[in-house]
Amino acid sequence: MRGGGIALVFARTETEAFYQHVWLKATALYFIKGRLNFHHVTGKIGSASAPAPSVLIAYGETAVTRMQAAIPLLPLGKFIRL
Repeated sequence: MRGGGIALVFARTETEAFYQHVWLKATALYFIKGRLNFHHVTGKIGSASAPAPSVLIAYGETAVTRMQAAIPLLPLGKFIRL
């Protein structure tokens, strides 16, 4: 794999796309507990939340290191090394 990075996507673990692009290629995952909330530009929490659970996906060792460093700032969740 060339490059790397961190992606935020819906945790649709049952889909073919998740299988092909996450389970087979990712280095680590951070499943976020609950649903993410949307905020107004003013910082006020909006009335809507994400329609599905979310996951951060790390591709490559640099991305894993950065994800692990950010965990104290993230919503409660579960880190999984693949």
